[in-house]
Formats: sequence, C-alpha cells, structure tokens
Amino acid sequence: MSPFRHGPPPAGPDSVDPGRLLAGLPEALPCMMSYWGLDLRCRYANQAYLDWFGLTVEQAVGSTVAEILGPVAEESVRAGIDAAEAGRPQIVERRTTGPGGRPLVHEVHFIADRSGNRTRGVYVLVFETTRLKDAEQRLGEANQELERMRARLEEIEAAAPHLPHVAPGRERVADHPQRFEPPAAEEPGSDAAGLARQPSDEKEALLRLHHQGQRILLAEDNPVNQEVAVALLEGTGLEIDVADHGAHAVELAMTHRHDVVLMDIQMPVMDGLQATRELRRRLGPGVPIIAMTANIYDDERQACLDAGMDDHLAKPVTPDALFDALLRWLPRRDPAAADPASEWLARAQCIDGLDTGEGLANAAGAASLYQRMLRRYADIYTAGLPALRGVATAAEREKAMVACHSARGACSLIGATALSARLKGHEEELARSDIAAPVLASAGLGLEGELQALARSLIAVLR
Repeated sequence: MSPFRHGPPPAGPDSVDPGRLLAGLPEALPCMMSYWGLDLRCRYANQAYLDWFGLTVEQAVGSTVAEILGPVAEESVRAGIDAAEAGRPQIVERRTTGPGGRPLVHEVHFIADRSGNRTRGVYVLVFETTRLKDAEQRLGEANQELERMRARLEEIEAAAPHLPHVAPGRERVADHPQRFEPPAAEEPGSDAAGLARQPSDEKEALLRLHHQGQRILLAEDNPVNQEVAVALLEGTGLEIDVADHGAHAVELAMTHRHDVVLMDIQMPVMDGLQATRELRRRLGPGVPIIAMTANIYDDERQACLDAGMDDHLAKPVTPDALFDALLRWLPRRDPAAADPASEWLARAQCIDGLDTGEGLANAAGAASLYQRMLRRYADIYTAGLPALRGVATAAEREKAMVACHSARGACSLIGATALSARLKGHEEELARSDIAAPVLASAGLGLEGELQALARSLIAVLR
C-alpha cells in the first residue's frame, strides 16, 4: 500500500518513487513525508505528517506552505526546494517544541523529483532524532567533565610545591585518647596546626595529590549520609565502596583491599563495634578504622578502643573533619610517585586491543585517573550490552544505535581504539535499511562479547 494518504504523482523516467524512499527505513526514526509542487502547494502527505499538524487529507492537499506552516517557514522551505532543484542535497536540523513543552529535534531532507531535465516538485522527509541528539549531548557533557578533571589535576600538580607538608600519622587512638575529645589547640608551627589552618579546598588538593586512587570503605546505613560522604570523597579522587550494614562491610573488606574504613556505630544486621571486631580478627591491625557517631561518651570511647578502632568523627561529618582524618590515616605517597607505571599498568599493557598510551593521554597522564576510568568501564560492561542483540523492531534498533554510540565513546576514551572503530562501523550499519535484522543481531552479539572480554581482562588486571 502506498505510504501516502493521496496517491503519488505520475512516475517519470527519472522521478523518485515515494514508496522506495520509505521502504526499509528504520521504524525507530518515524518519517513525516510530504510532496510539494514548485508553486509551494502540498500535493501529497503521509499519515505521520497529517497527524503531526492535525490535518485531514482535504485540508493538507492544495494548501500552501504558508497556510500549513505559517509565513515565517515559507522562506526556509523555498530555500530548501530551490537548492534541491539545483541538484544540491539539503539536510537541515530543526528544533521545535512538542506537547507539554518538550524540546524536539528533527532532521529535514529535501529531495528533488525530476523527470529528465525538468523538476516537477520536491519530497520533504522529516525524521525525529531527539533521543539520538540527547545521547550525543550526554556524551559531550561527559567529555567536558573529563576535561575539567584534567584541568583540576594540572592545577593541583602546579600548586604542589606550595602546599604545606603533612606528615603521616599512624599512632593508635589507644595511645592518644584525646582524639575522641574536641581537638586541643596545637603548638604554632606544628604540622597538625598547619593542617587545621588550611581551608578545605587545600586539604582536598592534598588528598588528590598524595592519595588519589586509594580506596575507602564506608559503612553507613543512612542513604542521605551515604550520598553526602560519597560526594565529598569522590571529589578528592578517592575510590569508595559503600556498605549498608556491618555484615556487608565485612564482606566488602574481605573482597577488596581498603586503605581506610569509615565505620558508623549504629547499623542494622551487625553494628559498627561487632563489624570492627570481626575485621580485626580477620585482617589484623593493619587497616585504620575510624568511628562515626553523633555522640561519644567515655564508655562508648572505651568500647571503640576495645573493638579496635583508631579514630573518631563526630556526626554530622564536616568536610574539614573528614579530610583531616583521612590525611592523618591514609598511607602517604610522594608526589613524584603518585602516578607510577605500576604493576597494574604493566599488566594492562599486555591486554590485546588496549592502547594504554592513548588511554593515559586521555587521562592527562595521570595513572590513578586512568585506573578509575578502567574500573568504571569494567563495572559497566562486565554484564554485557544486551541492547546490541535486540534489533528486531524499530525501537530496538534505535536503542542499539544509542548504546553503540555510547560504548564506542567509552572504548575510545580508555584506549580500545580498534574496538571503538568496529562499534562505529556497526552503528553506521544499524542506520542502514538494507541489512537484515539477523545479520545485525549476530554482529551485535559478537561486539557485546568483545566488550565483556575486555571488561573481564581489566577486572583481572585491577584486582
């Protein structure tokens, strides 16, 4: 059946068959199609076009551009028709507002209908590309965020010679019980006094400079407190694992190595004291454990000491107090050793298809930032990308295109350039109408397997 509500014009020897124009186009990009004579009167329109403007066939056919689209649109449509008539392909992006004020993006194609040397009219095809444009925007915003992170790293490195030295403290609270009391005034000139006088942004810079990439275990059952703490910690370049209760904290501590544990006292399933005793039984005294509680009395302080805790943070936790505690207890690294070509990076260089030089360049040369990028990639793609397999319907094909676009950006970022190129080729194939769905599904399955294989290799390297 013809896609038009009104039959197509008589076909000339060089004319474009409107049925062929629409045949095989992915349903994920629904097409509004109209045909205009050189007098700018509508001759034909498909159902999508009529529905969009709320017209009947009788109202649309014979009406001028100005009558349907308004006088302002007449000039731009005339320009598109003139260019198509002159043989210049015309593709225009239009931004409009849909129902409820939702911004929409459309791609408009003007295609001349020619018979010999004579142009009879122009087909106008309009595709909505809002979701694809939204995906591109999100990717662009992610790239901008990475650029801001790079710039921040460069600022910190440049400021490093001017930042005061903070000596690492590894004494136990058992030897310094005053840490469970309001901090006493420090002697002028001492390292601790210098640290206390520094604003939070300088302490954040110190953490990023000396401790970026180190791992924190946060045991906290309150979701609001979790969110606040994670936001503060991630801003310093630290990596955070979150446990909802004490038993979960013990499980995570046995799975990953942590440099500091922040332990809430009151938690369900297993409280902070029980969890601390279990961690000391299993891991010994090595990892510092910092208590977090609203009030600390003598008996509670002694209970924390007896359980094996090292320090205390009063709730609500302020950025200054949190940064001070972390600077006291995190193992110190010299700036020169902050981003070494460490063992994990040497192993990563052996992964087929991963250009670590390219990835490091994208991370401004910071190995710790590159490590975080690889961890994030592995977290996302270990489970695969099912959208690449489902291409039977138009909606599934559009979803596969968006997923493919995002995945190739991630691969390019970490240095998996060859895989990124294959994903780009597949994305282009998804946009074509002449490739059968089973072929696309098979190719997508193979690419999903490659994404998973790379993720598994990264997990083995970063473990």
